[in-house]
Amino acid sequence: MTQPALILFDFDDTLCVTERYMSAAFYEALRDYMKAHRPELSLPELMVKNTELYRKYGSSLHGWMHELGKDMHFTLDMFAKFAPVLKGAVMPHTQPNPGLLRRLGELQEQGHELAILTLGHRDYCLPILERIGISKYIPDEKVFDISVMEGRLKRDEETYHHLLKHHLKGKWRHKYMFEDSMANLMAAHKAGFGTFLIGPKRPPEELGSAIEHQAATVNQALDILMQDVLPA
Repeated sequence: MTQPALILFDFDDTLCVTERYMSAAFYEALRDYMKAHRPELSLPELMVKNTELYRKYGSSLHGWMHELGKDMHFTLDMFAKFAPVLKGAVMPHTQPNPGLLRRLGELQEQGHELAILTLGHRDYCLPILERIGISKYIPDEKVFDISVMEGRLKRDEETYHHLLKHHLKGKWRHKYMFEDSMANLMAAHKAGFGTFLIGPKRPPEELGSAIEHQAATVNQALDILMQDVLPA
């Protein structure tokens, strides 16, 4: 019998294709929010700066916190205020993925722990998870969003240790992380997770030891997990 494992998923562009639909709405919300802080920036300048901050910090909203000399309350307030805007932009484009739901159901039946670790805010991602049927397999209390994690970033190894110590306290011999971000997977690997990169872009050879598996879609990645990786 397969030993129960912890299987942790990112949300955006891992369990659900979302980011292509939210860009315009995000920048509109960011421009409005920043009028009180950086009114001199045009929209193109704001977009360039936001991209720079994302690359440096792993979250542009955390980057704005540092750029403006604010605290984490400022960042979490931005996540909360942007959440309904992003939900409104993404929700019309979402639909259930029957193949994904079938695979999640099989993993659940085998006794594996399924959870989500996301920088998205609960007010944004939970309604979408409900709409596409994933909440049946990963309930709200197993969705560890930016607010539950108190602003911790996924590219920090300590975030995964905090999650396991304070939120997912079971003891698993095997833990796996599914992500579309190489930087986040590198941190997860350091924290003891087996890693699955979702997306068409293959990782550089020098990251091969940290990014163990790569597949174009989450369904393909789950097939690798279920057929080749999960220990007997």
